[in-house]
Amino acid sequence: MERFVRGFISLLRNPSSMTDPVRLLVVDPVDGAFAERIGRLDDAFVTVAVERLEDAMAALGGDHVHCVVCTDGFDRPDPVAVVGAIADGWPEIPVVVTARDGSERLATDVLGAGATDYLPLSDEDRLAERIWDALENQSGEPRTVETAVTSEGTPVPLESVAGSLSEVLVTIDEDSTVQYVNDAVREVFGYDPAEVVGSSLTMLMPDRFHGPHHEGVARYLDTGDRALDWSSIELPGEHADGHEIDLEISFGEFTVAGERHFTGLLRDVSPLVERETALSDLYEASDRLLLASTPEEIAEITAETASKALDLPITGVYRHEPGLEALVPVATTEQARALFGEPTLAAGESLAWETFENGETRVIRDVAEQGPVHDPETDIRTELQVPVGDRWLLVSGSREDRQFDDYQIDFAELLSTTAAAAFESAQREAELRRYETIFETIDARVAVLDASGHVRMANQALCSFLGRSEDGVLGSSAADFVSEADAKRIRTRLGSLESGESTTVEVTLTTADRSSVPCEVVFAPLPEAAQLNGVVAVVHDISERREVESELQHQRDRFVELFENVPDPVVEATITDGKPIVESVNDAFEETFGYDAERVVGNSLNEFVLPPEEGDAGVDLDRKAAAGELVSAEVRRETAGGIRYFLFRGIPVTSDDGEGTPAFGVYTDITDQRLRQRRLGVLNRVLRHNIRNDMSVVLGRANYLEETDDPDDLDTHAEAIRRMAEDVVDLAEGIRTAEQALDREDAPSRPLATIIDQTVEPYRQREDTVVRTTVGGSLPSIDERIGIVLEALIENAIEHGDREPTTVEIAVERPDHRIAIEVRDDGPGLPTEERTILERQEETPLEHGQGVGLWLVTWLVTSLGGDVEYADNEPRGSIVRLSFPDNAVSWPEA
Repeated sequence: MERFVRGFISLLRNPSSMTDPVRLLVVDPVDGAFAERIGRLDDAFVTVAVERLEDAMAALGGDHVHCVVCTDGFDRPDPVAVVGAIADGWPEIPVVVTARDGSERLATDVLGAGATDYLPLSDEDRLAERIWDALENQSGEPRTVETAVTSEGTPVPLESVAGSLSEVLVTIDEDSTVQYVNDAVREVFGYDPAEVVGSSLTMLMPDRFHGPHHEGVARYLDTGDRALDWSSIELPGEHADGHEIDLEISFGEFTVAGERHFTGLLRDVSPLVERETALSDLYEASDRLLLASTPEEIAEITAETASKALDLPITGVYRHEPGLEALVPVATTEQARALFGEPTLAAGESLAWETFENGETRVIRDVAEQGPVHDPETDIRTELQVPVGDRWLLVSGSREDRQFDDYQIDFAELLSTTAAAAFESAQREAELRRYETIFETIDARVAVLDASGHVRMANQALCSFLGRSEDGVLGSSAADFVSEADAKRIRTRLGSLESGESTTVEVTLTTADRSSVPCEVVFAPLPEAAQLNGVVAVVHDISERREVESELQHQRDRFVELFENVPDPVVEATITDGKPIVESVNDAFEETFGYDAERVVGNSLNEFVLPPEEGDAGVDLDRKAAAGELVSAEVRRETAGGIRYFLFRGIPVTSDDGEGTPAFGVYTDITDQRLRQRRLGVLNRVLRHNIRNDMSVVLGRANYLEETDDPDDLDTHAEAIRRMAEDVVDLAEGIRTAEQALDREDAPSRPLATIIDQTVEPYRQREDTVVRTTVGGSLPSIDERIGIVLEALIENAIEHGDREPTTVEIAVERPDHRIAIEVRDDGPGLPTEERTILERQEETPLEHGQGVGLWLVTWLVTSLGGDVEYADNEPRGSIVRLSFPDNAVSWPEA
């Protein structure tokens, strides 16, 4: 039927076609199938297919041809060449170009070369109609671009293609006056075409581009030099209402009646830019989500990302609380809180609960007309609801009848997936930390055995009991510590152990010193959530149960031995009137803190080990111990080697004598571990943040270099890439210097005055630096790595200085039994956020230092038992104060 209708229309258009078929010459470099399809479009068409330009020329010279249809392919001929050749030799024959790639650039080129019409191959259904239009409109006169114009002087090629374009097609003369613009200008710029024609093209540009545009056109008309790539330029345009539009622009040039004209195709790529920006923000949010440690932080990042990246400013993240049939708000955006606060969405009384139960993304229109609705008077018209895992829900609303873009829904679901993974990871981490804390701090001797009976985990209590290091226990078989008979009994009992049950086996454990200890071991299967098929074993020494009287004394002796030989400093004290009065200390305490037992017994412990700035924190720990609380905290304490960090555990002891609260304090030195963890965290963030940023710039510039042929651009971007590469190399060198300095354990001590002189000597030879030193009196010897610290501070002052020469002053003072080295500069000063990060000694996902130089200073000084303080210099600049207690340096003998 459709074919009959097309034939009837052909008859109406060209009655003679029934007896005089229309001969079409089809130039198709791919295959002949296209010509056959054209022949089937209309019974009046007779097609002749050729693949080469010379074959087309021969066919035109030998046969009568009514119209030429030309398409493009991967090989020759080029449609522009075909159109040009036919226009030169047979100007009376119309040429219709239908292209596979459908590009606007090709449309402009072939129409400029003299084609009668152009349409993409995707519009093949319209091809017959367009061929008939070309035949009817053919004047028989030679056609050239210079003479084929409308009555208004607009080139015909522009009118031929403009009506089918969603892009703005505009023609200007040499003065940038708009001669023609198609109807797409209404949709893209908000102007009626009549408002634009006759005006300057700059009316479609932001003000800041008016001058450069006119200068660029004038330069091109004068010299022919193009400052930009005309095939594709990304520039902002200005809408009639004043907001800017992201555009992709291509230019062309042609001549009409001897006058030069320019055409431009302006494509609104704002939605694409929005999607790319959203995707970039989403990737960044993914990193933040996976680094977040609490559900509340994850919810905040999710709501913030939905608001910013997906343009969903009215957003909330809700959590289903166990045992409560409702969704509780955890994080909401400012606009959401302003509209309806932070409501709890109950089951059966909200659309959100329905979505949560169904577990599928839902877009809801006319919210107020749906049911059940939490607030029937709500201003929200449409909502996007996305489940996040099995406990969370993301809800975004709009007060308008909004059509959510597909990419917003897709990105919201991707954000949901990432957030769900982050929630699950945070929960696992929290559980792991909780179990590890319990595992490591409980007094019981605990091990985890896998299905084959090998030790996968063992706490310090068990390792000490067995007389082996943790490495000596992990990976061992449980059978290594018991007799063969005991091992067989254990295997038998475990073989019949059911989930949720426990079993107790009495065995004799053999310790590292070959001692035999009667023990009671309680075995319980690991829960399925542990993702390990095995059992937990709790070991109880039952020797005292067998020999109560003798074992009591034996246990006391063992305690004394443990107290004296435990590698960690231990102090026994009585909390009296809020002060920890020392009763006894072990050898490790004397060695670590540098005080003999006779010196501290009977006095307050705080007078010897508590730095002045830690006074309030120390009092708080004493108060908790006096109240009978088990205390565990990270603390800073004065030692024989300077300031060190410890994990302090205060263990109160029950007493009935009323003479205060007895307690034991255990100090586990975690300075190296703490510094290492923070150093790894900082270096990880510096590497990921700085190198990622620098490499992103390098990649962007490298991509640009592949596309440009402008020598100036090549030099500029190549230089920028070189600088970025040097920055990355400098960063790597800084990290290597930091690692080498911090890992060095055999650095000797040298006179401080000598270290300062040798450090500053090279800088005194430089014209861009003035280094002054004030070193008076007798100075001690100190770890020679302090020279690395001073050099890093001088280099930092030079690098960030804004004056030439940069002035650096180094002064040494002796306040309150300490050695203080001050490094002052006259630069712009250390930014507040940089100082905060260094004083806190920790970076966050959103706060990063500028490099590793000052981190090296902080880490190295801390490892040498000192402190670092930052202050403002007067009238400008920074002061870095390095402070070491007397016991952290070596004074010459009198």
